[in-house]
Amino acid sequence: MNRKQPAVLFSRTYTTKDGKKSVVYWYYVTDEHGRRLRFSLGTSSKTEAHALLLERIRTSTLLPQRIRATRFDAFTEHFWGWDRCTYLKWKRLRGDRISRHWALQNRGYLENHLLPAFGKRRLSEISVNVVERFLIDLKEQKGLSHKSINSILGSLKAILEEARRQELIQENPATKVKPLHNGYRRRGILTVYEAKRLFSSVNYWPGYVRYAMNLTACTTGARLGELQALKVKKVHSDRIVIDSVYRRLVGYVEGDTKTGINGFRIVPIPAITAHVLDPLLVGRSPEDFVFSLDGIHPIAGNTVTLALHHALEMSGVPRETQRERGIDFHSWRHFYGSVLRGKVSDTDLRTVAGHTTASMTERYSHRMPDRIDQFASAQEMVFSHLLC
Repeated sequence: MNRKQPAVLFSRTYTTKDGKKSVVYWYYVTDEHGRRLRFSLGTSSKTEAHALLLERIRTSTLLPQRIRATRFDAFTEHFWGWDRCTYLKWKRLRGDRISRHWALQNRGYLENHLLPAFGKRRLSEISVNVVERFLIDLKEQKGLSHKSINSILGSLKAILEEARRQELIQENPATKVKPLHNGYRRRGILTVYEAKRLFSSVNYWPGYVRYAMNLTACTTGARLGELQALKVKKVHSDRIVIDSVYRRLVGYVEGDTKTGINGFRIVPIPAITAHVLDPLLVGRSPEDFVFSLDGIHPIAGNTVTLALHHALEMSGVPRETQRERGIDFHSWRHFYGSVLRGKVSDTDLRTVAGHTTASMTERYSHRMPDRIDQFASAQEMVFSHLLC
């Protein structure tokens, strides 16, 4: 492009549905950041296109006002807001399955990371280099994990893609930025001896509810949010019904789970688990939460994990060892899969644990089921020897 020319006219040829050729005139212009942008003049007449282009040059409107003026903070004022975000409303209208929890997570990424970095910038000023530099800062200055950084990048991509769809920018620079390698970090699990010692005394634990919740996770493989959402009416003498999950950011229980057939699965419980749960059911109404201090509010998940770390230390596993081995509450799912693997079919284990794929079962094994009675018998045998 000739540097003395403020814009360059060119034509594009399109083929219509009936096979006819159509020409439309466009022009290239370079913005203040040296990026070459293109805009349609909406005419097939070269003479008219020249006249329109000269008028835009004369009036300094080669770059449309919407592209020159729209700032990131103005565009995202209501973005990811459940009731005020047009983007979310349209997704729900289309039938996309989205949750308040997901929207709140993304709003958190926007407020805590994206707005501080891009808020005062015009949308047109956000380039590939700017995005990559931002991601590097998240790693080097804030020490975020690759998984968190990729989630933030995904949120930014969605915002900029909506801006592109609304023709506020010509392209989405975030789509050219590759996500970081997530790298699955294998969680550590306790040995059978460590687990048996851990549950040998309630006195190791800061509170019976936290003791019971960890033991239930150990013997059922249920997730933290699933146990937080467990209600009295879902507990039976030989099984629990998992059909809901508690979302920390949303603060209420959704009628769904991360996995399972239509968000529903039946999990057998061994006798020791039923015995431990009994005191938490006495005097409670069917709608009360099982793992709760008052029946009304689920116990806070972070206190359950802290209780596990405390009890492990009391039972002989130092904090430093716990950190080195990567042991946390979710380790119970890995423990559950490991001690049952080979004693029940992988299909049954996948169904009860709520794994969606065979590879997920493989990951969770450190090495409604079709036959629920056989599964329950195997489970009873494993955990009666393990914890009694």
